Amino acid sequence: IQIKPDITWPSLTDNDHDIETFFEELDDICGLANDATGMSDIERLRVLGNCLKQSRKKVYRVVVKEARTTGTLLSEPGRVYDEIRSRLMEFRETTLEKQNRVENEYSNLVKGNLTALQFLPLFESVVSEMDIAGVGLSERQLLLGYLRKVGLEYRKDILKDRRLYPAATAGGPETMRSVLNLSLIHISEPT
Repeated sequence: IQIKPDITWPSLTDNDHDIETFFEELDDICGLANDATGMSDIERLRVLGNCLKQSRKKVYRVVVKEARTTGTLLSEPGRVYDEIRSRLMEFRETTLEKQNRVENEYSNLVKGNLTALQFLPLFESVVSEMDIAGVGLSERQLLLGYLRKVGLEYRKDILKDRRLYPAATAGGPETMRSVLNLSLIHISEPT
């Protein structure tokens, strides 16, 4: 039996700045080749070229052309791959750029016409990226931000919702109250 998985190759364009994640995804896929023994260096190099776009592709072409001229393309394809990788790392975001980008993504995020279940993973993704970038928000800030982003109709439903919540201390009685933080919001569409 031969299984051929349908693979979506990662791509790296001028708008992509998370170079580390791109190479992690690429390395994961390349590692699956040849019964999980991985691709040869020359195969990896060729696959890398197919995943690059725009100016990232130009970096690849320049390095490969130079390596072809010097003969290292065939004699040391692993070294050529590493050189392209280090050149592409020059496009990484600085910490300040990443923090600014994720804060802008958070500011611009709105629920719009999405369902509550469609919006929640988008919200969680941006919040997670903010935490990773070191600009995470407190539980109260997250709750207030979520309430602003879901719109007036949903905000009203969330704020008027009263239900039994677990006790603040172990073994204590459940209490009937409104939501106190984002993790306790019941995600559903208003009726």
